[in-house]
Amino acid sequence: MIQRMLEEIKSKYACKTQDTGVFEKVYIDGAKFCIHAYNMNGLGRVATVEMKRLIGLWEMQSLIITPFEKDMPIYYYNRHREKGKYIYRVEMFDTQMDPVDVSSLEEVVAKYASLTDVPQNERWYDTMKLPASVVKSAKKKEDLSEIIWEHFMVYMKLLSGAKVAKASEKKKKTRVFVDALCKQSGIAIIEIFYGNYGDKVTEKLANEVLFGLK
Repeated sequence: MIQRMLEEIKSKYACKTQDTGVFEKVYIDGAKFCIHAYNMNGLGRVATVEMKRLIGLWEMQSLIITPFEKDMPIYYYNRHREKGKYIYRVEMFDTQMDPVDVSSLEEVVAKYASLTDVPQNERWYDTMKLPASVVKSAKKKEDLSEIIWEHFMVYMKLLSGAKVAKASEKKKKTRVFVDALCKQSGIAIIEIFYGNYGDKVTEKLANEVLFGLK
Protein backbone atom coordinates (compact mmCIF):
# COMPACT_ATOMS: atom_id res chain seq x y z
CA MET A 1 0.00 0.00 0.00
CA ILE A 2 2.70 2.53 0.90
CA GLN A 3 4.44 2.10 -2.46
CA ARG A 4 1.15 2.73 -4.22
CA MET A 5 0.63 5.83 -2.09
CA LEU A 6 4.17 7.01 -2.78
CA GLU A 7 3.77 6.64 -6.53
CA GLU A 8 0.55 8.66 -6.40
CA ILE A 9 2.32 11.46 -4.52
CA LYS A 10 5.24 11.39 -6.97
CA SER A 11 2.81 11.74 -9.86
CA LYS A 12 1.66 15.08 -8.41
CA TYR A 13 4.86 16.53 -6.91
CA ALA A 14 8.47 16.61 -8.10
CA CYS A 15 10.40 14.21 -5.87
CA LYS A 16 13.96 14.30 -4.56
CA THR A 17 15.17 11.40 -2.43
CA GLN A 18 16.59 12.41 0.94
CA ASP A 19 19.61 10.54 2.30
CA THR A 20 18.50 8.81 5.51
CA GLY A 21 22.03 7.77 6.51
CA VAL A 22 22.26 5.18 9.26
CA PHE A 23 18.47 4.94 9.43
CA GLU A 24 18.07 3.49 5.93
CA LYS A 25 18.42 -0.06 7.28
CA VAL A 26 18.26 -0.80 10.99
CA TYR A 27 18.01 -4.17 12.77
CA ILE A 28 16.19 -4.32 16.10
CA ASP A 29 15.34 -7.53 17.98
CA GLY A 30 15.33 -9.70 14.88
CA ALA A 31 13.42 -7.18 12.78
CA LYS A 32 14.69 -5.24 9.76
CA PHE A 33 13.56 -1.62 9.35
CA CYS A 34 13.91 0.13 6.00
CA ILE A 35 13.34 3.88 6.27
CA HIS A 36 13.19 6.25 3.30
CA ALA A 37 12.46 9.94 3.00
CA TYR A 38 11.55 12.22 0.10
CA ASN A 39 11.35 15.96 -0.40
CA MET A 40 8.29 16.76 -2.51
CA ASN A 41 8.44 20.15 -4.20
CA GLY A 42 5.29 22.12 -3.42
CA LEU A 43 4.31 19.72 -0.61
CA GLY A 44 6.97 18.95 1.99
CA ARG A 45 8.46 15.75 3.45
CA VAL A 46 7.18 12.23 2.85
CA ALA A 47 8.69 9.29 4.75
CA THR A 48 8.10 5.54 4.56
CA VAL A 49 8.91 2.78 7.02
CA GLU A 50 8.83 -0.95 6.28
CA MET A 51 9.55 -3.54 8.94
CA LYS A 52 9.69 -7.32 8.72
CA ARG A 53 10.73 -9.68 11.47
CA LEU A 54 13.25 -12.21 10.22
CA ILE A 55 11.61 -14.98 12.20
CA GLY A 56 7.84 -14.89 12.58
CA LEU A 57 4.93 -13.22 10.87
CA TRP A 58 4.95 -9.75 12.45
CA GLU A 59 5.26 -6.91 9.95
CA MET A 60 4.63 -3.18 9.77
CA GLN A 61 4.55 -0.38 7.24
CA SER A 62 4.03 3.34 7.65
CA LEU A 63 3.80 6.44 5.48
CA ILE A 64 3.96 9.98 6.86
CA ILE A 65 3.12 13.12 4.89
CA THR A 66 4.35 16.32 6.53
CA PRO A 67 3.13 19.26 4.42
CA PHE A 68 5.27 22.39 4.78
CA GLU A 69 4.21 24.12 1.61
CA LYS A 70 0.52 23.32 1.94
CA ASP A 71 -1.64 24.38 4.88
CA MET A 72 -2.82 20.85 5.66
CA PRO A 73 -2.52 18.48 8.63
CA ILE A 74 0.09 15.74 8.94
CA TYR A 75 -1.13 12.46 7.43
CA TYR A 76 0.02 9.27 9.19
CA TYR A 77 -0.76 5.81 7.83
CA ASN A 78 0.29 2.60 9.58
CA ARG A 79 -0.49 -1.06 9.03
CA HIS A 80 0.78 -3.86 11.18
CA ARG A 81 0.02 -7.51 11.64
CA GLU A 82 -0.60 -8.71 15.15
CA LYS A 83 -2.13 -11.94 16.50
CA GLY A 84 -3.50 -12.98 13.14
CA LYS A 85 -5.10 -9.62 12.37
CA TYR A 86 -4.17 -6.58 10.34
CA ILE A 87 -4.53 -3.25 12.08
CA TYR A 88 -4.92 -0.22 9.82
CA ARG A 89 -4.45 3.23 11.29
CA VAL A 90 -4.89 6.60 9.57
CA GLU A 91 -4.45 9.67 11.76
CA MET A 92 -4.24 13.34 10.85
CA PHE A 93 -2.71 15.84 13.22
CA ASP A 94 -3.62 19.51 13.43
CA THR A 95 -0.43 21.28 12.39
CA GLN A 96 -2.03 23.66 9.90
CA MET A 97 -2.08 27.43 10.36
CA ASP A 98 -5.82 27.79 9.73
CA PRO A 99 -8.77 25.40 10.16
CA VAL A 100 -9.23 22.96 7.27
CA ASP A 101 -12.54 21.47 6.14
CA VAL A 102 -12.08 17.68 6.30
CA SER A 103 -15.78 16.81 6.10
CA SER A 104 -15.13 14.88 2.87
CA LEU A 105 -12.75 12.62 4.82
CA GLU A 106 -15.31 12.22 7.59
CA GLU A 107 -17.76 11.03 4.93
CA VAL A 108 -15.30 8.29 3.92
CA VAL A 109 -15.02 7.16 7.55
CA ALA A 110 -18.82 7.13 7.90
CA LYS A 111 -19.19 5.15 4.66
CA TYR A 112 -17.17 2.29 6.15
CA ALA A 113 -18.60 2.48 9.67
CA SER A 114 -19.59 -1.21 9.55
CA LEU A 115 -15.95 -2.31 9.44
CA THR A 116 -14.43 -3.33 12.76
CA ASP A 117 -13.11 -0.44 14.85
CA VAL A 118 -10.12 -0.93 17.16
CA PRO A 119 -10.74 0.53 20.65
CA GLN A 120 -8.24 3.28 21.44
CA ASN A 121 -6.77 4.34 24.75
CA GLU A 122 -6.50 8.04 25.52
CA ARG A 123 -3.40 9.65 24.05
CA TRP A 124 -1.71 12.96 24.74
CA TYR A 125 -2.31 14.06 21.16
CA ASP A 126 -6.06 13.36 21.07
CA THR A 127 -6.82 17.09 21.04
CA MET A 128 -4.64 17.44 17.94
CA LYS A 129 -6.07 14.44 16.11
CA LEU A 130 -8.72 15.32 13.54
CA PRO A 131 -12.08 13.49 13.69
CA ALA A 132 -11.58 12.03 10.21
CA SER A 133 -8.92 9.70 11.63
CA VAL A 134 -9.72 5.98 11.72
CA VAL A 135 -8.37 2.70 13.15
CA LYS A 136 -9.79 -0.58 11.80
CA SER A 137 -8.90 -4.28 11.93
CA ALA A 138 -9.41 -7.22 9.56
CA LYS A 139 -8.14 -10.76 9.02
CA LYS A 140 -6.94 -10.08 5.47
CA LYS A 141 -5.09 -7.10 3.97
CA GLU A 142 -7.60 -6.80 1.16
CA ASP A 143 -10.52 -6.34 3.56
CA LEU A 144 -9.43 -2.79 4.39
CA SER A 145 -7.52 -1.71 1.30
CA GLU A 146 -10.58 0.03 -0.17
CA ILE A 147 -11.24 2.37 2.74
CA ILE A 148 -7.53 3.19 3.14
CA TRP A 149 -7.06 4.02 -0.52
CA GLU A 150 -10.26 6.06 -0.73
CA HIS A 151 -9.33 7.99 2.42
CA PHE A 152 -5.85 8.69 1.05
CA MET A 153 -7.13 9.84 -2.33
CA VAL A 154 -9.56 12.29 -0.72
CA TYR A 155 -6.68 13.69 1.32
CA MET A 156 -4.67 14.07 -1.89
CA LYS A 157 -7.56 15.94 -3.47
CA LEU A 158 -7.71 18.28 -0.47
CA LEU A 159 -3.95 18.82 -0.78
CA SER A 160 -4.30 19.90 -4.38
CA GLY A 161 -6.73 22.67 -3.42
CA ALA A 162 -5.14 23.65 -0.11
CA LYS A 163 -3.67 27.07 0.59
CA VAL A 164 0.02 27.52 -0.06
CA ALA A 165 1.83 27.83 3.28
CA LYS A 166 5.07 29.50 4.35
CA ALA A 167 7.38 26.59 5.09
CA SER A 168 9.16 28.29 8.01
CA GLU A 169 5.85 28.94 9.80
CA LYS A 170 4.53 25.43 9.17
CA LYS A 171 7.77 23.88 10.41
CA LYS A 172 7.62 25.94 13.59
CA LYS A 173 4.12 24.68 14.38
CA THR A 174 4.98 21.12 13.34
CA ARG A 175 8.04 21.15 15.60
CA VAL A 176 5.80 21.61 18.66
CA PHE A 177 3.99 18.39 17.77
CA VAL A 178 7.17 16.44 16.94
CA ASP A 179 8.95 17.54 20.13
CA ALA A 180 6.00 16.29 22.18
CA LEU A 181 5.88 13.09 20.13
CA CYS A 182 9.52 12.32 20.91
CA LYS A 183 8.95 12.90 24.62
CA GLN A 184 5.57 11.21 25.02
CA SER A 185 5.56 8.87 22.00
CA GLY A 186 2.38 7.89 20.20
CA ILE A 187 3.28 6.43 16.81
CA ALA A 188 4.86 3.02 16.27
CA ILE A 189 8.27 3.87 14.83
CA ILE A 190 8.88 6.54 17.48
CA GLU A 191 7.94 4.12 20.27
CA ILE A 192 10.25 1.42 18.90
CA PHE A 193 13.27 3.68 18.51
CA TYR A 194 12.77 5.43 21.84
CA GLY A 195 12.53 2.08 23.62
CA ASN A 196 15.73 0.81 22.00
CA TYR A 197 17.91 3.89 21.51
CA GLY A 198 16.61 6.61 23.81
CA ASP A 199 15.66 10.22 23.22
CA LYS A 200 18.66 11.58 21.29
CA VAL A 201 18.56 9.02 18.48
CA THR A 202 14.77 9.19 18.33
CA GLU A 203 14.84 12.98 18.04
CA LYS A 204 17.38 12.73 15.23
CA LEU A 205 15.22 10.20 13.37
CA ALA A 206 12.07 12.29 13.82
CA ASN A 207 13.52 15.70 13.00
CA GLU A 208 15.99 14.86 10.25
CA VAL A 209 14.22 11.97 8.53
CA LEU A 210 10.56 11.34 9.28
CA PHE A 211 9.27 14.91 9.55
CA GLY A 212 12.08 16.81 7.82
CA LEU A 213 12.41 19.64 10.33
CA LYS A 214 16.19 19.97 9.96
